[in-house]
Amino acid sequence: MKLRPASADDFSAAYRVGLLTGNSGQDASDLFTLPDLIGDIYVGPYLEFCLDTCWVLVDDSSQVVGYVLGCPDTTDFEARCRDEWWPRVQSKYSQSQAITSLDYELLEAIRNPSNASQSLVAQFPAHGHIDLIESAQGQGWGKVMMKTMMNALREMGAPGMFLDVSVHNHRALGFYASIGFTEFSRNEDACCLTLTF
Repeated sequence: MKLRPASADDFSAAYRVGLLTGNSGQDASDLFTLPDLIGDIYVGPYLEFCLDTCWVLVDDSSQVVGYVLGCPDTTDFEARCRDEWWPRVQSKYSQSQAITSLDYELLEAIRNPSNASQSLVAQFPAHGHIDLIESAQGQGWGKVMMKTMMNALREMGAPGMFLDVSVHNHRALGFYASIGFTEFSRNEDACCLTLTF
């Protein structure tokens, strides 16, 4: 496998990875009737606005099997999403009806997007996330991918970063702890982890 910079041509392949990892790292295809929802929230805006800090992992046949998506300035990113991304995606789903509970949850997130707290981004202005399909997991690529993104964010001047993880994704929580992330806050669904560069 090989890690390479992401490009605008990777949207559909990266969306597929998002769906295949959307259930705490496992396949979420059966949990959604609107398969682009995960990608439209957690993939698309990064490839649109932060391409310089995004990479994809490809296998021997050049199929995308993972990605790491970074954002050096969360406040700027959220503003651009508010002005440019969310209106487009909201229009896309304007007539969509939720069938599953996760359809409903993510449609609500699109229709009423939230922002990171100012206390968080003041200390940790960058953020990012990573996903690898099952066949690419457990081979050390996650650490390589995160280090690549973290080094780029550091070189761009970010003093630290945050990311959100499901409280049910114990494997991911252990992985992030192993590369230096610590818990910043937690609710019943998600844990916010931070790292100072």
